[in-house]
Amino acid sequence: CYFQLDQFDLALERINQAILLNTESAEAYFHLGLCYNNKNIYKQSLEAFKKAIKINPYNGMAHFELAKIYQLILKNDLAITHYNIANKTIDNADLNYNLGILYYENNQYLESINPLKKYLIINMDDWDTLAILGEIFFATNRFPEASDIYLRLIDQFPDKVDYYYQLAESYFKVNNYSYAIEQYKQALVFDEENYEVLLKLGIILNMQNNFSQAELYLNNALLCGESNEEILVQLGMAYGGQNKFLQSLQAFKGALSHSLNNPIINYQIGIIYKELQIYDLAIDSFNKYLINNENDYIE
Repeated sequence: CYFQLDQFDLALERINQAILLNTESAEAYFHLGLCYNNKNIYKQSLEAFKKAIKINPYNGMAHFELAKIYQLILKNDLAITHYNIANKTIDNADLNYNLGILYYENNQYLESINPLKKYLIINMDDWDTLAILGEIFFATNRFPEASDIYLRLIDQFPDKVDYYYQLAESYFKVNNYSYAIEQYKQALVFDEENYEVLLKLGIILNMQNNFSQAELYLNNALLCGESNEEILVQLGMAYGGQNKFLQSLQAFKGALSHSLNNPIINYQIGIIYKELQIYDLAIDSFNKYLINNENDYIE
């Protein structure tokens, strides 16, 4: 009763008296730990919960409280162990949340999924945790499930640009390029100078042989970020697909400056020289490619 009234000093006095009368009372040690917890005296609280568990190893709430202390003092492995033991005998939303987040913070993404899903079943409006689960699904290559989550998040937060980008990335990973383009373009509505989005649009459009549109997005990306090998290769492909061979050659040479002797880029340059009928330089580029790919049939 004193504990329920938050009179923890009086509660401790009575509980200690009870323990003197019965040193094998798991319940008394459990409430002793709770009292110390509420007074932020964690060392004594830890010892009390340990004694409660020693007397009754199946006390799920004692394991739960012990796990919370271990989590507080950053002994995450012990926290996970006791959360899992507690999970066998009690059904607690906070337990599932804490366990799921611990796994997530330890990059144990697969292990984090089930406890977080159990937590979200009864906390469906916890959007931050739902976003974490979306991130976990993406990291574990469960892209359709990630897509479903980001669609839900967009319904709730239609101005959150990151959710459009993650949804687009999920579609991209499963080769659903038309939906990916739609979501990347939606992300550009909120941030028209987003380098990553512009680059991804250029990459997809190149894959679809829509080279003129790819050129547009890739050049816009160049205006918004630094030049690098990836974007220059994509730009070279966009120009080459439109028979703009001089621009393509310039782009591929720029890419080569970021990665000297890159065999694939040398191969692309060889193709451009061949199209321009500059055969000696084409041969030179193909030979550089063959240094690393001597069994390639183009020899």
